[in-house]
Order: sequence, then structure tokens, then C-alpha cells
Amino acid sequence: IKFDSSEIPAGAIITSATLRLYLESSFGSGSYNIGMYKIIKPWSETTATWNNFSSGGNFDSTRQAVTTVALGTKGFKEWTVPLALVNGWIASPSLNYGLAMVYESSTKGPDYEFASKENTTLANHPQLVINYTLP
Repeated sequence: IKFDSSEIPAGAIITSATLRLYLESSFGSGSYNIGMYKIIKPWSETTATWNNFSSGGNFDSTRQAVTTVALGTKGFKEWTVPLALVNGWIASPSLNYGLAMVYESSTKGPDYEFASKENTTLANHPQLVINYTLP
């Protein structure tokens, strides 16, 4: 997932950043961690799949954030985005390749479906909420 951070004014002081993804449906039972990782290589929305993206060092192995998501609980799920990551995107927009969301369990079977930008309900689109002040 990738967001354009170019609308944030130069010199802005980032006070918080939250990634919000709308869970439309899920299958299975229990709660599982979904980690957020910094992507470090360019990618194309039309060709990116987990099979061709999960190997080859396409994202930094340092987890940026994690949220435990319970199956069967529709609605927005949130990850706190590190301020240093957002500041890096602002300082070097060409290095903003986005974020990889990774299901972090060896348990097979659970399935999460999050709304994408193509979802017909605009309010359910992925959101990156960045709060800042100007000096």
C-alpha cells in the first residue's frame, strides 16, 4: 500500500501518523498479528503479488508496527506509523515505496479482506492520517 505524502508542507512537524485499513470480512477464528513493513524497492500495482514480492528483499525486515486483528470484527483497524518513517518520506519523496502488510502467523486458514482504493464505499478506502504543525 502506498500513499502520496507530497501535500505535507516542507518544514512541517509531524505529531502523529496512523494507517487505517477497513476490514470488510474475515474467515476463521481467533486473533492474529498483522505487521507493517517499509517497502524498499519500486513496485507496480498491476504486477505485485505476495508470491513475487515476499522474497528478494523487497521490504525491510524490521517491523515498523503491528496490530492484532480479531477475525469476525468488521471496521477500521489501525497501525501507528513511526514518525521517522513519515519524516523520511517527506525528506526524500522518491524513496517512498509504501508499506507491506504481513500476516504474522504460521497458522494456515484465517483469511482477512481489507477494502482497497477501488472499494465502492469511499469512506472505507485505506487511510493514512498524518497530523502535523507548522513552525
